[in-house]
Amino acid sequence: MMGKNGIKSLTTAVLFGLLLSACEDHSSRSNSASTTSSLKPDQTVWQPKWDTKPEKEKTAKPLLTPTLAFVDEGFRGSPMPQAQSEKLQQSKTREDFAQAFRDERACFGVTLILNNSRTADLGIQVFEGIDGRTGRWQWILYRMDTLGAVASGEVTSGQERRLDLTVGAVCNSVHDAVTHSGGTVEAE
Repeated sequence: MMGKNGIKSLTTAVLFGLLLSACEDHSSRSNSASTTSSLKPDQTVWQPKWDTKPEKEKTAKPLLTPTLAFVDEGFRGSPMPQAQSEKLQQSKTREDFAQAFRDERACFGVTLILNNSRTADLGIQVFEGIDGRTGRWQWILYRMDTLGAVASGEVTSGQERRLDLTVGAVCNSVHDAVTHSGGTVEAE
C-alpha cells in the first residue's frame, strides 16, 4: 500500500509524463514568411533561394480554402530537375508525400488535389536534399492567388519520421493560412 508521499510522487510523475508527451506530440510550426516561430529539434531554418514574394498586381482572396496542390517544377524560379534520375527522384518525393498525407492526423480537413490543381488555393513544393542539404526534407507553401510564400521549412529527423514530420508541418501551415479565428464555444 502506498502512503501519501508515494501517491504524490506517482501523481507528479504521471502529470510530468503527460506534459512531456503533449510537448512531443505538439505539431511544429514552420518558418513563416512573415515570422519565425519556435522549431522542434529536428527542424532547421532553411529559406528558398528564389523569389517567393507575392506579386503586387495579384489580388489576395479574403478567405482561402484548405486545398493544396503541387506546383510545377521551376515555379517562381525554383530549381528544376536536370537529369532523368533527378526527375524520377522528384516524382518519388511527391508520391511519398501524398502517401504520408493520407495518414497524417494534422492533414484532417485539408485536401491534396493531384488532378486539376488549378482549383487549389495553396501550392506546395517538396524537396529531398535541395541545395546539397542531404538527409533533409525542405518544403515551401504558396498562396496561389498572389503566388507568394506563406511558409517554408526543413526537417532533419531520422529517416522513418522525416517525411511524416514534413507532411505534418505543411498541414499545420495550411491550417494557419486558412484559419482566421479560434474555435467555437457553445453554451449549454
